[in-house]
Amino acid sequence: MVRLKPQILRYGVAIAAVLLAALMMLAFDPYARLSKAPFLLFFGAVTISAWYGGRGPGVAATLLAGLSANYLYLSPAFGFSFNFAAGVRMALFIIQGLVISFLVGSLRIAQEQTRRSLQQREQAEADLHQSEADFRAMFNITSVGKALLDAQTRRFLRVNAAYCNITGYTEAELLSLTVDALNHPEDRDHDHRQYRDFLNQEVSDFQTEKRYVRKDGGIVWVLVTGNVIRNHEAGQPLRIVAVIQDITDRKQTEEQLRESRSFLTHITDVAPIILYVYDLHETRNVWSNNNLSLVLGYTRDEVQSMGSNLLSQLLHPEDAKRYATHYERLRRLETEEVAEFEYRMRHRDGSWHWLSSREMAYLRDDDGTVK
Repeated sequence: MVRLKPQILRYGVAIAAVLLAALMMLAFDPYARLSKAPFLLFFGAVTISAWYGGRGPGVAATLLAGLSANYLYLSPAFGFSFNFAAGVRMALFIIQGLVISFLVGSLRIAQEQTRRSLQQREQAEADLHQSEADFRAMFNITSVGKALLDAQTRRFLRVNAAYCNITGYTEAELLSLTVDALNHPEDRDHDHRQYRDFLNQEVSDFQTEKRYVRKDGGIVWVLVTGNVIRNHEAGQPLRIVAVIQDITDRKQTEEQLRESRSFLTHITDVAPIILYVYDLHETRNVWSNNNLSLVLGYTRDEVQSMGSNLLSQLLHPEDAKRYATHYERLRRLETEEVAEFEYRMRHRDGSWHWLSSREMAYLRDDDGTVK
C-alpha cells in the first residue's frame, strides 16, 4: 500500500474538505437555500483543514473555498464575479478564514507540542523507572554491604540486604537510624573527627576501619570505603555512597598473630641462645632476639640499625675471610641441612667474643634459591 507523505496528505485533506463543503452546498441548496449564505459550510472546511493540517492547509482551504463560493453562489452563479459587493464579501471571508487558520493552527501546534512533551515526560519517567530498577538490582546483587546516606546527618537513605546481615537490623530499622547508632562507643569520637576532616578536605573518596555494634549486641569489624556526591555548583556534600565489608575474621586473625608473635618474642628472649634471621640477598640482619644485644653489649635497635654493615663492623677481620666461603655454602644449602660456623664478634667494649652458629635456610625463591 502506497503511503502518502504527511505534507501532501494534509493539503489533500484541505482540498477534500473544500470539495465536500461545495458538494453539500449544492446538494442542500434547493431545500435550505444555502446560496443565501454562500460561505456557511466553507468555514467548517477551513476549520477542519487548519485543525488537521495546520496553518498552511488552513490558508489553502480559505483561498480555495473563497474561489469556490465566488464561482458557485456569488452572482452570476457558475462564474467569477469581481464587483464591489462580492469583493467585500470575499475579503471578509478570507480575513476570517485566515484568522481561523491561524488560531486553529496555533491550537493544533500547541496540542502537538503538549502531546510530544507528555510523550517525552512519559519516556523520561520510564527511563527513570528503568534506571531506578537497574540501580536497585546492582545495589542489591552483591556480597558486600552497601549504603546511601545523607552527607550532613549521616542518616541512612538506602541499604542492601548484605548490609542488613552485617548489622543485624532490617532495612526499615536502618532507614530510621544514623551511622552513630551503629558505631562502637569507643570509635565514635575518632569517626567524627575523621569524617569531618574528610569533608573539609573536599575530596571524593575515603576509607576507614571501625567497629559496629550489631542489633544483638555483638561486635563486628568493618572496612568502610565511601564516595561523596557533591553539589556541582557549590561543591557542598549531598550524599555518601559507602561499601561496607565485614573484616571481623581478618581482625581476629591479626590479633591471634600479634599474640603469637608476642608469645614467640617472650620465648626467644628468655632462651639462653642467640636466635636471628639473616637475609642473604640484602646481606643484613632482619631480626634477632635480645640475647644478641646482651652478648655484644648493643641494644636491639642498634643491631638493627647496622643493617648490611653488621658483619663488616663487628666480625673479626681474620674470620671475615673465612665467612666468604661460609656465605657461598649458605646459598647452596639443601632443605633442613645445617651449616656450622665459629667466629669472633667485637663487643661494645672492644673485646672479642667467640660465637658458634648453626644456620639453616627456611625461605626459597620459586627456583629453589635460598632467600
